[in-house]
Amino acid sequence: MQTKLNRLNEKRTSVMARQSSIINELREKESQVATLSAQELGEKTKMRNLHEEQSSLNHEKHEIESRLNVLVKEKETANENLVKLREKEQSLISTSGTSISKLQEFDELLGKLKRAGEVLYT
Repeated sequence: MQTKLNRLNEKRTSVMARQSSIINELREKESQVATLSAQELGEKTKMRNLHEEQSSLNHEKHEIESRLNVLVKEKETANENLVKLREKEQSLISTSGTSISKLQEFDELLGKLKRAGEVLYT
């Protein structure tokens, strides 16, 4: 009977040592799970922040593209107006000599008429 008790005590001691080892391993694994959970939460937060930033950047890109399209149209209109103004300028430049010569002719004609009128009254 004593032998049986000794064997049972040894078995109990062995089982308790094994249980203690298993409990320590369980605690270590639980700690690892907690660490991994914290890391996962951190990564999820980073991903959410990156998605929000991407969404914000996409919105900003759309606004910039829209503004760019407006500016391109404004530039095209301004260029068309510039071409028209340059054409008008060229027309004015080309007729300015004619205008001056016409004024000179008109002045000469007035001078002749004035002299003719003076001759008639004298």
